[in-house]
Amino acid sequence: MIIPILNGFYSFAKTPVTWVLFASNLFIFIIFAQHQESYKAEFDKLMKNDNFVISQGTVFAQYVIKNTDTQPKFLSEMAAAGLSGKRRQLEILGRIAIRDAEFLQSALADNYEGDEVEVAYWKTHFKKLRSIQSSDVSYLLGYGGSQASFMNTLSYQFIHGGFLHLMSNMWFLIIFGAFVELAIGSLPLLIFYLFAGVGSALAFTFLSGDTAIPLVGASGSISGLMGLFLVLNWKKTARCMFWLLPIKGYTGYANLPSWAVMAIWFVSDLTGYISHLKEEGGVAHAAHLGGLIVGCLVGLVFFRGKSTTESVLNNASGF
Repeated sequence: MIIPILNGFYSFAKTPVTWVLFASNLFIFIIFAQHQESYKAEFDKLMKNDNFVISQGTVFAQYVIKNTDTQPKFLSEMAAAGLSGKRRQLEILGRIAIRDAEFLQSALADNYEGDEVEVAYWKTHFKKLRSIQSSDVSYLLGYGGSQASFMNTLSYQFIHGGFLHLMSNMWFLIIFGAFVELAIGSLPLLIFYLFAGVGSALAFTFLSGDTAIPLVGASGSISGLMGLFLVLNWKKTARCMFWLLPIKGYTGYANLPSWAVMAIWFVSDLTGYISHLKEEGGVAHAAHLGGLIVGCLVGLVFFRGKSTTESVLNNASGF
């Protein structure tokens, strides 16, 4: 594991916008934390209900078969196997169904074959699922599906799915945000940060298609910061903390070429994107790639050769 630390943390006086962005993310997380925990508990309880998951898998399998021309081949094969009586396939389909935006929108309007009691049971619990989603902050302020307005391309950047998600993003925000703010200025940093987040959301839609699971988190914007850092610091090194093995000599600090550090992150997201099925959800590799590309393009167009990077590298940390 290699984690860039550059010059560490800078004080608020030196990098005010970076710290304001950090505080905004933290404040919004705290405000909605209890609500999100409540949603998560209700959602988890519903998705642990085997009867609902199986019934939803049966319904979704019929939906896939009806729309086989627009569905991935593996999903059509899984649906056929599920309808032939294979319970495991129905369980998987029942969980994949909540990620299909078109299914969620049209599910209740379709007619389904099979046990009427089972279908009625599914409809009752499905309505509860949709009610939970309609009131959850991630769906209201996240980006994707029915929440694809311009405002959502901004609001999703400040919503996080959990404490670890928040803290991992905030580490990189403070490290790279401070560097970029010192290099290009506070107001340009704020504008670029939001712009990179918008570009990241659009790239996510373009590369991953429509999905019912909303995009949330600051990682797209921060990937933009990393791309801009790469352009600003291309020929110089980046101080990193590495952890390879829990053995002396395999952990510590090293100055690595900036292009090499960014290449590691790019390849990691690229392989994640290539090997990742959108039906599975999880890490939004497409958003990371989009943000990184936006950052590099903005850097090449507006900030290539900017001399302030030298002073940033030589400037001691504020802490």
